Amino acid sequence: MIGDTLEVTAVLNRPGILENGFDYGEYLRHKGYGACGYVAEKNWKVTGTLSGWHGWTSIKRLAQEARLHLWQRLRSIGLSERHTAIIAAMTLGVKDQLDDETYQKFRNSGVAHLLAISGLHAGLVMTLVYFLLLPLSYLNVSWNLRDWLALVSLWFYAFITGLEPPVTRSVLMMTFLLLNRLLGREIIHWNLLAGSAFVILLFEPHQLFLTSFQMTYVAVTGIFLFIGPLMQIEKRWEAQRATELYAQGKGDISPKERFKRKGEKAFNTFARTIWNALSVTTAAQVAILPIQLKVFNIFTFTFLLSNLLLIPLTTAVVWSSIFMLALCHIPLVGTCLSSLTDLLVACMAHVIDWTSSMAWAQIHVEFNTPQSLIASAALLFLGLYAHDKQPWKAIVFMTLIVLLLLCLIASV
Repeated sequence: MIGDTLEVTAVLNRPGILENGFDYGEYLRHKGYGACGYVAEKNWKVTGTLSGWHGWTSIKRLAQEARLHLWQRLRSIGLSERHTAIIAAMTLGVKDQLDDETYQKFRNSGVAHLLAISGLHAGLVMTLVYFLLLPLSYLNVSWNLRDWLALVSLWFYAFITGLEPPVTRSVLMMTFLLLNRLLGREIIHWNLLAGSAFVILLFEPHQLFLTSFQMTYVAVTGIFLFIGPLMQIEKRWEAQRATELYAQGKGDISPKERFKRKGEKAFNTFARTIWNALSVTTAAQVAILPIQLKVFNIFTFTFLLSNLLLIPLTTAVVWSSIFMLALCHIPLVGTCLSSLTDLLVACMAHVIDWTSSMAWAQIHVEFNTPQSLIASAALLFLGLYAHDKQPWKAIVFMTLIVLLLLCLIASV
């Protein structure tokens, strides 16, 4: 663990370029490693642990110890090995227990992001906190108190998941959002995005070269760029529905008609929720597509279907897992929660197996660095054009698309 002092016997070498052209040495340097070497089983031992206070190192060690404690508690519940590994990855950020086959199925389904503790999971935790604090609204408790409690809960969740970079980035962005609201200031989303990136890179500049960092901020940028135009579709639909109801009149209606309208309202609310989830997912997936094609060389056709089915299940799994870990020591309650969580994870695994086994689920598409940059720039100008409809941005977008197609043809 972080803070342990090891004594090893090994020959250290700087890794070079692999057979497929990947510069493994450069990749390790960006992650903070200068060399690597093989250590035999009997050629290492733990000589001690850092004593005293060592700032961020000590905090990270405490966070890892808290996550290890929860991981051991999860293992003691007695769920199947596969389900335990999925819960550990989605709730605690422990991914090294996942077997290669399960992880590959998540990738093939286009939902590998569900296994990385990030903005989605932090958002689910914040939503759960606000839901649990809802009774305070009947006691005339200020929203400021609930915002402060949500802020503390977010950092507590980041702590028990090991303070890993993805969740720290997400919680930092939400912290800026909540602090702006608490201070009564105008919320400018681009400032929140840039501010969180600045703070992270101030302490860990090498994260700029990590794929996870790039995909996080590109995905959020895509949401900011494309969510507005996608939401306009839903707003026009809602306005049309409101006009139709107004045209029907506001006079007395029969119980049958009243029941029918309530059913339509419930359906519209459900449809709007599904559309919002699909809009956010689509915006993020489109934005990270150039990076995904460069790093993983895979385009998944089923990502919309998979996310539509799995995001509600993910919400249920994360929430039930939190309650299960907190209340598993209570005999009857713990048994019921563990059974519920096991059932939800089984449903998720079934959907993953189904979507990943589709013959047409994915194709192999390989982008190099220039092609990825051109595609990213094209998406940027497309998003900017969708906001203000300035013709020159559309011209730049189409020019970049033509240039991308020429590059792809030249590389064949």
